[in-house]
Amino acid sequence: MSSSSSSSSASASTTASSLSSLETHDSLPLTSRSRSKAEKAWVDPASLPHHGHASYIAGNTPDYVKQLNYNTFMCYGVGEEDCFGYKVGKAVKFTDVNVNRKMERQGRLEATTTAEIEVTRRE
Repeated sequence: MSSSSSSSSASASTTASSLSSLETHDSLPLTSRSRSKAEKAWVDPASLPHHGHASYIAGNTPDYVKQLNYNTFMCYGVGEEDCFGYKVGKAVKFTDVNVNRKMERQGRLEATTTAEIEVTRRE
C-alpha cells in the first residue's frame, strides 16, 4: 500500500514540475482567456462523422438526438483504433437516451444515457 502512496506523490510532483515548465514557455497559451473571442471552444455535434445507426436505442428523445449523442461518444469517447481503450469503447452499447423535466429542480431538464458493456474473464 505504501508503494501506491509513494507513486502517487511522485506522480503529483512530476505533474507540478511539468506544469511549471509549461507556464514559462512563451509559445503555449496559459489559459482559455488567451483564445480569440471569435474562436469557438466546442465542436458542433452535427459536424462529427456519422458512426452507424442509432435507431436501436430506446428512450424519449428524437432519433437525431440519439444519433448525435452516439456520434459524439464514438469520436471523443472511443477515438481511433490506436487509442487506449478503443476495444472497450467499441463494445459499449447505448440502450436508451431520455430527457425529463425535473420539477423538484425548478423545471430543469435532465438528460440520461444508459449504456451496457459485457464484461468477461479471460482464462
